[in-house]
Amino acid sequence: AMFAYHWIHDISFILLPSSLVLSALVPILISYLVFLLSYHYLPRNIFVFIFVAGFFNGALTGSLHLVFNSFYHLLVGHYDWETIQHNYFIFVPLLAFPEGLLNGMSLAVLT
Repeated sequence: AMFAYHWIHDISFILLPSSLVLSALVPILISYLVFLLSYHYLPRNIFVFIFVAGFFNGALTGSLHLVFNSFYHLLVGHYDWETIQHNYFIFVPLLAFPEGLLNGMSLAVLT
C-alpha cells in the first residue's frame, strides 16, 4: 500500500523506508508496548484489557504517531515550526478520542 501511495503521488522512493518506519513500525511498537505493560502490571480482567489495551492504546498510539510524524517533518525541513504547530498539533486532541473509541469498540466486539 505504501509503495502504491508513493507511486501514485509521485513521491521519491528514497523516502519509502522512513514512511514505513513512521507509519507502520513505530505505531505497532507503541501499541505492543502498551499491551505488554498492561498485561504485566495490571490485573488480568477483560474490562481492563478492553479499556487499556483498546481505548487508551488507540488514543495514545494515534497521538504519538502524529507527534512523531510532526517532529520528523520538522527535522527533515519539510515544514517550519509554525506550520507544524498550527496544522499538525491541532489534530492530536481531535483525533485521539475517535481513534481510541473505534479501536476500543472493535476490540470489544472481537473479544
